Amino acid sequence: MLTLPDSHKFGIVAMQNVAADVTNGLTFANGTVIFTSISDWVNSQWRRWIGELRAQDLEQCNLIILRHAHSSRPEVLDAEHEALSREANAILILTAYQFAPWYESAWSIRGSIVNGQREVRQMGRIPDLYRTQGSDPRRITDQTIEYADKTLPDWLAVRASGQFHRFRLSMGMVLNGLRESYGEERVHQYARALEGLILPKIGATEKQFVHRSLTFAGASDKNRQIMRDIFRMRSATEHLHSWDTAVQDYPVEEREITALLRTRQAEQLAAAAVLRILTTPSLRTWFENDARISEFWLLKDHERSSIWGAPFRLQDVL
Repeated sequence: MLTLPDSHKFGIVAMQNVAADVTNGLTFANGTVIFTSISDWVNSQWRRWIGELRAQDLEQCNLIILRHAHSSRPEVLDAEHEALSREANAILILTAYQFAPWYESAWSIRGSIVNGQREVRQMGRIPDLYRTQGSDPRRITDQTIEYADKTLPDWLAVRASGQFHRFRLSMGMVLNGLRESYGEERVHQYARALEGLILPKIGATEKQFVHRSLTFAGASDKNRQIMRDIFRMRSATEHLHSWDTAVQDYPVEEREITALLRTRQAEQLAAAAVLRILTTPSLRTWFENDARISEFWLLKDHERSSIWGAPFRLQDVL
C-alpha cells in the first residue's frame, strides 16, 4: 500500500501499463520511492476531484514514481509541489535516457497529506515517449530507477547552476527526440543534441559533426560512415526533403532498415553522451559554457579521448 506521513507534499509520476518489473514500496538512496499500484488512493473523493475516466486510468497504472517531503503548509499548492513534481518527472526522463520505456500513458500528480487525507492539488497528462521501430524491448527494473535516483542530484545541480546552457539544450533535444513519433523527426532531434555538444563552426558543420562525434563513438571508418549518414538524415529533415534522401547509396531493400538503425544509433549515442557528461563532474566542467566547450574541441584528438573515456559502441546497437 502506498502510504505517506501526515503534512507531506508529494509529486508523482504514474505510468499506465508500463513494461516494468519493480519491487513495490522500494525506497532509493536519494529519496525516490516506487510502487506498483495507486488504486488504493483512488477513493470516491478522488473520483469527484479528477473524474471517472482519469480515475480508471490511474487504477491501471503499474509503476508509480514518488517524491515527497514534509511541509509546514501542506494545504497550499506552491513551489514545493512544483519542485517535487519536477523531481519525479526527472526520474522518468533519466530512466528514458537509459532506454525508451514502453507504456500506454503517464500522469503527473501533485498533492498533499492533510489531516490524514490524501488530497490531489493538480493532475495532468505527461507527453508520451515513443520507441524507435526495432528498439530492444527492455523493461524498467529496480536497477533502472536506482540509476535515475543516483543521477538526480547531478540533474538538479546542473539546473540550479545558471551555467551549462548549451548542454541543457542538448539534454532537451534528446527528450524532444524521444517525444517524436516520426523517425525522421527523431533523428533530427538526436543530431541536434550532438551538435549542441560538438559546437561546430558554421560552414563546416558536417565535417566537424562527423569528426568530433568520433570522440563519443570511437574513430573508425565504419563510425565515420554512420555519423555521416546521421548528419545527412538530419539535414534532409531540416530542409524538408524525403526521409530516404540520405540513404540513396544503399540498395533499395536496405534503405528503410538502415534509416531506422541510424535513428536508433543516434538516439543511444546522444543519450549516452549527455548521461556521461551529467554523471562525470570532471568531464562536466568542460561543458559549462561555450568557451569551455571550444577549449575541449581545440584539444588534440588523443587528449580529448583520454578525458572522455571509453567510447560508446555504435556497432552494439541492433
